[in-house]
Amino acid sequence: MCKMYEIDPDGDLIIIHHKPKEAFAVWDNKKDSTNSPQDDVQVKKIGESQQEGSDSSGSPSPALESQFKVSSKHLTLASRRFRKMLSGDWLEANTIYPDGHRHVTLEAFDPDALLILLNILHGKTRKVPRSVDLEMLAKISVIVDDFECHEEVEIFSDEWIRTLKDWLPTDYNRDLVLWILISIVFHKHAEFKRATHTAILHNEGLMKTLDLPIPGVVIDKIEQNRTAFLDQLFSMLNSLINDLCKPDRCSFECRSAQLGALTMQMKKYGLFPSRSDDSLFGYSFAHVSQSLRSFEVPQSHPLCPGCRNTQKKLYRAVYAREFQETYKCNLRESLNPALARLEERISGLDLDDYVL
Repeated sequence: MCKMYEIDPDGDLIIIHHKPKEAFAVWDNKKDSTNSPQDDVQVKKIGESQQEGSDSSGSPSPALESQFKVSSKHLTLASRRFRKMLSGDWLEANTIYPDGHRHVTLEAFDPDALLILLNILHGKTRKVPRSVDLEMLAKISVIVDDFECHEEVEIFSDEWIRTLKDWLPTDYNRDLVLWILISIVFHKHAEFKRATHTAILHNEGLMKTLDLPIPGVVIDKIEQNRTAFLDQLFSMLNSLINDLCKPDRCSFECRSAQLGALTMQMKKYGLFPSRSDDSLFGYSFAHVSQSLRSFEVPQSHPLCPGCRNTQKKLYRAVYAREFQETYKCNLRESLNPALARLEERISGLDLDDYVL
C-alpha cells in the first residue's frame, strides 16, 4: 500500500520511502555487551539502500511504501546529502521517470519523522509540531544526521530539547543512549556532558549503540573512562589493604579488625580479589562506590596507640559517643574521603572533542 504526501504540489522530485522492517533502537537485554567495538559500534548511514529482508519462508517481506512529492531546490539548499545526490552523474540526478519527476529511494527511516523533517525543509512550519517525545526526537535526529541539515532544524530542535531536558536519565538505559545521539546531532554540549557522565558512572560494559549513528570514538572514550576510574577505585582498595598490613599504622589488634572487615565486605559484594583492567565487565563505578559506602565497620579499639587523640581520651568509656566519633582507625574515615575525591574527578565528555 502506497501513500502520497504532497509536501510541494509543484515539486519535481519524488521520494520513495520504504518503512523499516525492524523496530527502532531495540534495547536487547540479552545481547552480549562484550561484543567487539567493530561489531557493536559500527556507524552507518541508515538511509542508504539496504538488502531487502525475508520472512521465515525465505520470501521477501512486504514493505509499506510512502511517497513524498518535494522540491529538489529546497532539499539541495538545505541538505548536503541531497546536494551531492542530485548533482553530477548520479542516477537520481539524471533520470526522469514517466511521471515527469526524478526519483530518490530511501529506506529504514520512520515515516512520521521524515514527514516532520520534510515539512521543516520546505518551510511548512504550521505543520511542524511544537513538541515531540524523546522517541520521535531520536528518530528525527537519525534523519537529520543522514541528510546533513542540522542548521535548518535548529530552531525547532532547540525548543523540542528544552521541553525534554529535565527528563534526562540518571541511570544507564535506552533513553540515555537516545540522549547521547540527540546531543551529538544537535550539538547540545550540556546535555552531552550530563549524559556521558551518567554513562561513565552507571554502565557495566561497552555501551550499546542500538544501531544508531553514534560515533565509535565516543563509545570508546566512555568505556575508556569507565574502566580507568574503576581501576583507580580498585587500586584504592588495594592500597588500603597494603596500608593496613603496615605495622606503623596502629595496633595489631586494630589493624587485624579493620583488614578482616574490609576483605569480608569486599568478598560479600564481589570485589575481592581486586579486579584488573581486563576483568571490569559487569561492574559500574556507581554500584561499586555505593557498595563501599555500605560497608559495615568494626567497633573502635580504645587502646590503639596509633589513633589520633587516643591518649587524651583513654579515660573515656569505650562506647562514649565522643570517643567513637573521633576514632581515627575507621574504615569509613579511610574510604569515604578517598571516594569523594575520586568522584569529583569524574566528568562527562566535552562535545567539542568529537564534532566539527
